[in-house]
Amino acid sequence: LVAWAVATRRLADGVRRATLIATILIACGVWTVVRMEGLTGDHTFEFAWRFTETCEERLLADVGDRSTASLSALSAADVEGGWSGFRGPGRDSVIPGVRIETDWSASAPIELWRRPIGPGWSSFAVHGNFAYTQEQRGEDELVTCYDANTGEPLWTHRDAVRFFDSMGGAGPRATPTLSDGRVYAVGATGILNVLDVTDGALLWSRNVAADTESEVPIWGFSSSPLVLDGSVIVAAGG
Repeated sequence: LVAWAVATRRLADGVRRATLIATILIACGVWTVVRMEGLTGDHTFEFAWRFTETCEERLLADVGDRSTASLSALSAADVEGGWSGFRGPGRDSVIPGVRIETDWSASAPIELWRRPIGPGWSSFAVHGNFAYTQEQRGEDELVTCYDANTGEPLWTHRDAVRFFDSMGGAGPRATPTLSDGRVYAVGATGILNVLDVTDGALLWSRNVAADTESEVPIWGFSSSPLVLDGSVIVAAGG
């Protein structure tokens, strides 16, 4: 009986080890053919076959590296006010004096245009016909300006950096801020750029991580700049 019990236990241990090894091999095998694309705004994971192009790769193949037009007709005064940054000028997601139809089953919004852009978690700062955001394209992190009427790109500013984490995917995390004819934008690795709204010309730039001796958070720098009384304020860690 003792010998039988020992043999049975060894067999059970062997089966468990074999099952564990098989599970690891199957899991590794799955990840050799499947990749995680990131997390959606609804906190749903997206997966794709590894042998297929990513949305970003398809975008790069489609648009290439074409230069964009400049906003030569746009003055600094034209971009004051409006939706000046993250959650609007009051940072409360409120636009006073505006009413919209809320029953979309009876009165649905009409799509005017659609265009792909690079990955990222940045929303838009908007004034008049001009929309500003951040996105990733290959090995470059971009601050971009689009024509809100047509979706056409007007100018881009590039930094040769790329941020990626497995949960959130690639790209910058923060929304630009418009103030006094300038675009303030913080990239995912901590690059703070201040650009001219009219053509994207770089006015000055700092590295938030280097200035504060902070490490890049695992989710990237995600602070939308706050411009107040001549200072620009960003979160540098924590």
